[in-house]
Amino acid sequence: MLLSASLRVVAAAAFVAAVVGLLAVSKLATQLEHRLERTATTPASAADRGDEIRIAMGVEPATLLGPFAENDAEINISSLIFPWLTNLQFNGRLEHVPGLASSWERSADGKTIAYHLKEAVWDDGKPILASDVVFTYRLVSDARIPFSRREYLQRIESVEAAGDRTVKVKYKNAYLIDNQLSDINVGVLPEHVYSKIAPGDIKGTEKALAPVGHGPFRVVSRVGARVFVLERNPKCVTTKVPNLKRAVFYFTATPTAAKNALLAGEIDAMESTRIEDVAEITSKGGYYTKSRGLRGVDFVAWNVNNPLFKDKEVRRALTQALDRDGLNRAVFPIREPGLYAQPVGTIPPVLERAIPNDLKPLPFDRKRAQTILDERGWRRGLDGIREKDGKKFSFTLLVNSETPRRVASARMAQQDLKEVGIDVKIDEMEFSALNKRMFARDFEAGIYGFQTTLSFKQGEVWSTGVPFNFSNYSNPKVDAIIQGMRDEEDVEKLRDSLATLQKEIYEDQPVTFLTWYARVAVVRERFHNFGASILAFIGDLDKCYVPPDLQKKFKGE
Repeated sequence: MLLSASLRVVAAAAFVAAVVGLLAVSKLATQLEHRLERTATTPASAADRGDEIRIAMGVEPATLLGPFAENDAEINISSLIFPWLTNLQFNGRLEHVPGLASSWERSADGKTIAYHLKEAVWDDGKPILASDVVFTYRLVSDARIPFSRREYLQRIESVEAAGDRTVKVKYKNAYLIDNQLSDINVGVLPEHVYSKIAPGDIKGTEKALAPVGHGPFRVVSRVGARVFVLERNPKCVTTKVPNLKRAVFYFTATPTAAKNALLAGEIDAMESTRIEDVAEITSKGGYYTKSRGLRGVDFVAWNVNNPLFKDKEVRRALTQALDRDGLNRAVFPIREPGLYAQPVGTIPPVLERAIPNDLKPLPFDRKRAQTILDERGWRRGLDGIREKDGKKFSFTLLVNSETPRRVASARMAQQDLKEVGIDVKIDEMEFSALNKRMFARDFEAGIYGFQTTLSFKQGEVWSTGVPFNFSNYSNPKVDAIIQGMRDEEDVEKLRDSLATLQKEIYEDQPVTFLTWYARVAVVRERFHNFGASILAFIGDLDKCYVPPDLQKKFKGE
């Protein structure tokens, strides 16, 4: 036991070395956030137009085409340059407000929604038409083109133009209108530009990285995929015309590079999950922070097609062998409420009344884990490693090297599992390589994470065969619950179904949930109203402004 604790400290040492004394700094940062939040809520006036904000992005985008955006940089930038039928707000649950559509109405039978489009033009001056919406739907429905949300398109019967400004979406059945609105809601593409786009052009090409769109900003120049210069679009009608003249996105290879760039004055805003970095930056003065809430989840995915992980009881033993609370205390050394929590599923805590109160994490119980493994036939060999039918319990755990939190988690998990007789080898790799392996199901176990949905949905994660079901998990009862949720219109019944769903999945442990984590935006003080929220890092960038006396570029423009 003492040896394990010592090794845990060693495994986390590199992650926490800079943390001494930063708890007090974090409290100072919180005070700073509260003070600046009051300042930042002051609405901008016409005199506040101008200036440029420089924003760090942690990965190089492969596409800026809205429907096909997957990583954070792609999603953030594409959200500024393409229109969506509806924009989103969050107040305990998602709310749809006008975007490209000025209004919509649903038929009496709940199976058809008619969207009425605003008069708007693409960046090249051509009008945005209902046919563009129809084209986009057909494009993302093309099985040759990767699209992570295709599972939801199965609920749509047809999308048709009724004139130039009306789109009629017919659904196979009536269900919760918020989910109906979400299922069709992707970034709309101009048909006249992308009608002949090939599957291979979706990523890494000029068409993908220099798009024609319509949003609060438009791309005016770029340097490869490392720098993107966006300029205010004065013709934007889908949201407010921005106050800032320009937004420039810079690729920073590591979280440390982003932190150093911010401190050196090379960028103005970044997002981080490394709370010690946030505290260090804010201690210098001249910055404020905005926590985006607990929406990110980390987990260990067990590939259940691997014989090691087929047995549910073995997976439960693995979870009980991992000291998840101790892991979180190590990788989140600053004890501020709302920065992390231990999950029981992929329903975010911010989703109102969606997590059952009686669903609790499995306890850390090394003795119980060893008993289960013994009962399932996994006995220790002479070398201390468990084996069954001549096969040792030994596997490789994948993790991306760019995220210190996950690397530390992998090393601590390695030590915890060694204590119960399981041999774990760690393979650190770049996120792009990990992503490829995870989606190809080319792994034994892997530490992964994502931002969870704020809708009353879980099909894209837990239905049999869907892209984000990394563990190859398949449970007919889970599939039936998800199918029933698709047809449900009553929010309270959906909450009941979500509760049942979470309990069923947690019982099976296809993944071991490690942590909920909050992302924190750190912004230079002169930029007021920076729009980080639970929805997005730059969700309301159109409202951001710099008072005239603090502007450094494009003053008054």
